[in-house]
Amino acid sequence: MDKVQMLEEKILKVVDRIKGLTDENKTLNSRVKTLEDELKKKESQLESLKYNTKEIDKLSADLNKLQQEKEGTKGQIESILKELESVGL
Repeated sequence: MDKVQMLEEKILKVVDRIKGLTDENKTLNSRVKTLEDELKKKESQLESLKYNTKEIDKLSADLNKLQQEKEGTKGQIESILKELESVGL
């Protein structure tokens, strides 16, 4: 085998390797795009969850406040009823 043929074989191997790497690169770029899209969706879901968590915390605080007000009102009503009983009503 002469040097020209050896060089030609090496060149063909390099060309095949480049084609393989090009295909692999396309596949990897496609996967990166898919992962970036998934990441954007997850980030959006996370923001939504953060918002919902804030709303839940606010509603929970409102509920606690209303429960305290209810207990206070209940105490006032009981006090009024006792006063009414003491005067015979």
